[in-house]
Amino acid sequence: MLRRLLGLLALKHPEPATQREITDVLWPSGPPSSHQSLVHTYVSQVRRLLEQDGPSPGVARTPVGYLLEAPRNQIDLGHFDELLDQAERLHRAPDPASAHEALTQALRWWRGPVLADADPVLRQHPAAVVANERRVRAVLLHADTALLLRRPEEAVPVLWDMVNAEPLHEGLHARLILALASRGEQAAALGVFNRLRDRLDDELGIAPGAEVRDAHLRVLRQQLPSPGAPAAPPRAPAVPRPPAAPTPPGPSRPNCPPRPGPTSGGGGRCGSWTPSSRPTRRPART
Repeated sequence: MLRRLLGLLALKHPEPATQREITDVLWPSGPPSSHQSLVHTYVSQVRRLLEQDGPSPGVARTPVGYLLEAPRNQIDLGHFDELLDQAERLHRAPDPASAHEALTQALRWWRGPVLADADPVLRQHPAAVVANERRVRAVLLHADTALLLRRPEEAVPVLWDMVNAEPLHEGLHARLILALASRGEQAAALGVFNRLRDRLDDELGIAPGAEVRDAHLRVLRQQLPSPGAPAAPPRAPAVPRPPAAPTPPGPSRPNCPPRPGPTSGGGGRCGSWTPSSRPTRRPART
């Protein structure tokens, strides 16, 4: 009972665990009539257990339940969440190298599935499900940054662990296929695709989705970066050119009026004829 209660408090941290949540976790088949007094007893025992190791988190009563009092980074899950938040900010910056380093550190706080040695009732709690979803998100982003940095070998072991824990997750499989092929293991990458395709068909009666099919096609077409090849440098933003100086107006050619008569010898060019250039007709002599 104490392990269940302490595990629930750690999962919910920094939020309190409600009385209803505690009751459901401690007695999944239904609470006894004395469950309220038993909860108080178990909380007191957890407090004494934590005090044995010197300065440690405490358990505080709240209006809705009980709260594990500890800094966020004193709990493994809290430390992981802080590093994941930092990595996502760096990824948006974008700073893939720093984001990848933060994700690598964050994933070191996981030593297997969430509450792997706890009671199945606690592992199925919504807070445990959400924690595992955050772990999957971190692994996906870790793989994306590793592939972007041309370091697929750093993503492969992490992806293998998660694929074994999430055997039907297509996003994890797609990245594992790309990471294996990017470090020269095309046969292993194709084997991952074939096993996932067969499993999806056998268990769900569906075919792989677009993300996995695209990864498979890239392997077949050899559209993969070479391991260790430098990433393409970011393209510098275009610098707008200053507007060109206006060209000073030159002498304009006059519009040529209709010529009423023969022009003087100007080769017929516009401007060579003026009214004064009309030949003067002399009066006839009488």
